[in-house]
Amino acid sequence: MVADSGDYRWSGYAGQALGFSISMWSPHEEYERLGSTQSSRQIAYRRLFQEGLSTELISEIKDSQKTGFLLGTKKFREEYELLTGVRQSRRRRGRRPLGSM
Repeated sequence: MVADSGDYRWSGYAGQALGFSISMWSPHEEYERLGSTQSSRQIAYRRLFQEGLSTELISEIKDSQKTGFLLGTKKFREEYELLTGVRQSRRRRGRRPLGSM
C-alpha cells in the first residue's frame, strides 16, 4: 500500500488526522467523540495509527480475505447471515451424519 496513511489518496486520514479539507468527507460520530476540539480529535486520531496491528488481527484479516467471510465478531456474522442468507461460517467437512437430512 503506502508507507504513511496520509499518502493513500482515497483515505480520510488527511482530513481526520491532519485537518485537510476534503469535500466528500464529513465527520463520523465516533470521530467526534475523540475530543472536544478539532485539534484534540486530530491528535487522538493520529495516536490510533501509531499502534501496530496484532498478529492475531492480521491473521483474522488474511483469513477473511481468503474465505470471503466478513471480518467481525461471531454475533455480527450470525446477524448478517440471518439478514442476508449469505453463509458466514465454514461448514464441517465430510459426510453428514446419518439421520440429519
